[in-house]
Amino acid sequence: MIISGSQIVLAGRFGRLSKDEAKRGLEALGAKVTASVSAKTDLVFAGAKSGAKAGPAAVRGVPIYDEDALAAVLEGREPGTPPPSPPFTGVPDERMGPDEALDTLKNADWSAFCPERDTVPLRDALQALERAHGVTDAHRLATARVRDAGALLRHFDVHHGELNGHALSPDGRHLAIGSGTGDDYDRGGVLQVFEVATGRCVHAIDGIMGGIGFPDYTRSLQWSADGTRIALEYNTNATGVWDPFGTDPEPIADAFFLASGRPLGMAFAPDGRRAFVFGGESDVLRNVIVAMHEGSVAGPPDAHPEGTAPIEFSGPLPDESRETWSDEPEFILDRAFWSRDGSRVYGEAGHEYAAISLDVEKRQVSWILGLEEDQDAAPPEWSLDERLLAYQRGGKLIIADALTGETTAELPGYPGADVLCWGPGGRLAVVDPAGGTVGIIDATAGEHRYDLNVQADTSNPRGWDARSWAWSPNGERAACVTAEGRIEIWSLGERPETAARPGRRPAHHRSVGSRLRPGMARRRRADRDRLARGALPAPRDRRDRGRPPLPPRPGRPSPARLRRP
Repeated sequence: MIISGSQIVLAGRFGRLSKDEAKRGLEALGAKVTASVSAKTDLVFAGAKSGAKAGPAAVRGVPIYDEDALAAVLEGREPGTPPPSPPFTGVPDERMGPDEALDTLKNADWSAFCPERDTVPLRDALQALERAHGVTDAHRLATARVRDAGALLRHFDVHHGELNGHALSPDGRHLAIGSGTGDDYDRGGVLQVFEVATGRCVHAIDGIMGGIGFPDYTRSLQWSADGTRIALEYNTNATGVWDPFGTDPEPIADAFFLASGRPLGMAFAPDGRRAFVFGGESDVLRNVIVAMHEGSVAGPPDAHPEGTAPIEFSGPLPDESRETWSDEPEFILDRAFWSRDGSRVYGEAGHEYAAISLDVEKRQVSWILGLEEDQDAAPPEWSLDERLLAYQRGGKLIIADALTGETTAELPGYPGADVLCWGPGGRLAVVDPAGGTVGIIDATAGEHRYDLNVQADTSNPRGWDARSWAWSPNGERAACVTAEGRIEIWSLGERPETAARPGRRPAHHRSVGSRLRPGMARRRRADRDRLARGALPAPRDRRDRGRPPLPPRPGRPSPARLRRP
């Protein structure tokens, strides 16, 4: 982090030092500390109750750091690096017996126990001890000490409603799962976090108002780039941010605009301090960036203005797009993804059958590409490095430059494809359940490699997070869920071959796209027709939040469930 020459704002209250002390320390490092956020602000250090100053910084994309980062800078460390601490000596050696392990744990200085550093080695040592001697007093003592340090021991079966979505953390270590409320709406939903390496439930937050996600809607859980925050679509039509390993069922920050009977849509920024919120199928809410650092943000059409004012995308279309699209099209996105560098938002406008790139700084459209006019066609997908875009149109598979939208390759299409799945190194799998084929494409070179003769299960990338195809991290192998419910592992070298065919998976472990997909498009088309006729229930005022939901009317979706104050 560059401090010298930077213009810095201190926001909120700090617990370990005063603002005067922090200001003197930063100025000694060559920074200029100012009282308020402006266009010249380079970064913000935020303590408690910092929303009034940090909110405008968040919505503008100014980096925001917490008090730990401030302390690290003043101590000469990079933010995120822990201060020097004594080693923990309580991890038993794998050669120890139960008595020696117990003595080691008893004699350890548990004040030096660092959960991020010591939990995994301690757990591994205790597992080895259990395999050799069963559960011993050493296990009981370690459990008590870890619980005294604040650990929560949770069973994996914590949900009491339907599972509506999942998201893998950016570092691949944790899988977050969100669920609805079940029959008891007031009980709320659950955010559950698994450790991928072991399959263990490591955390859960119960009682999230109105549940997480919604059936037939995707990307309701999204992590920040550093894994310290997670954004959720909750309570049907609200967006909130949580600490994924915290305990509070109330969000750190939340946003509410439209009391629809369906979720809106959001893309969580990599910095974890703002979100791109869009109207989804509302045809009312436009595409806006909202501050998600702390506190509440609200506004029209169904709430009074509250918190930092959102930034709305506007401005004319690029010149090259005006021949195809009108000067002022109402592009309401159905899916959106924030680029890793925070400079662009990519999305799909299903009503217009278009892929779109938005420039965040200029707050306007960069380019627009027409898609296949078929709601059941595979949606456009961006490569892992965000350099390329794949989509189908006119019977062709098209590879485009994601920055400019210009076509780089055209290949024969796959009419029955329902998902385009990118792997490392620009490899692309075109999964075509209708044709019993998975096409493997080298998109960087614009070449078709080969087709695999595999009957994949159907996927629903517009309505569920699960897919029938997944690449290995190195791109040399891939896993496919077949229509029969089996998982096939493919080795994808010069000559592809099946590496393994594990047994049939239970139905509830399979890709759920086949169960959800046919009804999703029909339901969404029906919702749009009802909205056009004025037949959808009238939105309820934000002040009604917390009241029990109205009973559903025959043939109509349930009205919005608003949040508690």
